[in-house]
Amino acid sequence: MSFMQTKTVWGSVPCDGVRFRPSCCGGGDGPPVASFLFDLVPATKLDRSRQCRDAGPGSQDDSIDLVDLGTCLDLENGKLQPNVCRLFELAQRVGPLFGGDDIESVRSWSHAAYAALLACRVQECLNKRKPVGALRAFGAIGKRVVERSSGGMAFSMLDVAVRTPGEYEGAFGRLPVVRRTVLEGAYEYSFALRTVGDDGEAYVEFIVVNLDHELTAGECSYLFSLLDVDAHTKAELREKTVVDDDSPAWDDYVMLTDGKGLTDLDAPSLEALIQVMIVAHLGSVQVDVFQGNQETGYLSFDSYISWLWYKFSRSLSAVTLGYCATCGKAFSLVGHRGIDRRYCCEACKTKAKNYRTAHRRDQIRRLFVDEQLSVGEIARRTGGSGAAAEGEVRRCLSTWVVLKHMLSDDLKDREFASSSLFRRCVDEGLDMDCLLNARLRHRLEECTRKNTLS
Repeated sequence: MSFMQTKTVWGSVPCDGVRFRPSCCGGGDGPPVASFLFDLVPATKLDRSRQCRDAGPGSQDDSIDLVDLGTCLDLENGKLQPNVCRLFELAQRVGPLFGGDDIESVRSWSHAAYAALLACRVQECLNKRKPVGALRAFGAIGKRVVERSSGGMAFSMLDVAVRTPGEYEGAFGRLPVVRRTVLEGAYEYSFALRTVGDDGEAYVEFIVVNLDHELTAGECSYLFSLLDVDAHTKAELREKTVVDDDSPAWDDYVMLTDGKGLTDLDAPSLEALIQVMIVAHLGSVQVDVFQGNQETGYLSFDSYISWLWYKFSRSLSAVTLGYCATCGKAFSLVGHRGIDRRYCCEACKTKAKNYRTAHRRDQIRRLFVDEQLSVGEIARRTGGSGAAAEGEVRRCLSTWVVLKHMLSDDLKDREFASSSLFRRCVDEGLDMDCLLNARLRHRLEECTRKNTLS
């Protein structure tokens, strides 16, 4: 069933709901894949009074942006992994991501989220919220330097490959993309092209070449010889790339050096990288002055993922990320005011608070038993002072089951007066009604009564 007539200018299709299928048969002999199943609404079932092409997810919740997609990943053991729950929550809010089919794989969503997070982190560095060197930890951007054998750098090259399985591959409408920009006196030639990795998976590779002069024919030939693409793609790239044919022939032997770290000097190349990533995601966008609106700039988007990248392009200078102090998840700080936000959600904030409480509780108990400190000294060691802080220490110790058992064992074969632990607990003002069991409380009452009578 076609849903083209119900697709909004944002590239989404109205749907009544989303279901998560943990495992369904992939195409052909492919392995089972987790998927989102969308209950799309065809034109025949829409309310006739509804202006379906003006009522998309963007009109219902325009707070959704590329950061929301990128933050559906978690860092586990140093590797980014999809958070299926957050992906599903986003799918419930936006519907299909890749153009209107009623089934989309979680794998496609995950790799789209990876590209989104990469772009957001790069842009955060360009906005000087983070140093460019911080991108090394992401481990996604390769840098190579081509040097002449006679000495001196010919050009540097940044390289990013994004896996594009299934539906995500269709988000790149017109490839290869070739762009030339001049930024801060540097010439940046950027490319986006389809490749196949050593694992047999489909990728889109983004390459940015930085020079201090126009690309020459010799440099262009050498550059394309480095690309692992077929002859047809190389021919397309050569046709779209304007070079300085009047430059002298360049036949010097060159050396390819790997492992060069990113620095602030790479900022122009990173800016060109963001631009080519955005342009590549907008390959199927069309101008439609009758169906568009002021928000979309009279553009009609074939997929919601394209809309998110376009929206990202209009607010590059505002991109700011925070990183959750509990789970490490990135989150958007755009528009945030007031006290610095440290957590991605209330659950992580509560978890951190509980951890701090438990850590302080354990510290208090260790200082009392292992280091034999007084209540007042423990309060000062743990960041407090005064009656309130000392009262908190006493409550923490008085409710400690381990201390209760220690007292019970210590008083099993001795009198209260001969127990140093008992005398210390009493002297420090702990609640003995909590720390003593019923048998010991009865013994203590008997001793107190006898001493009073005597």
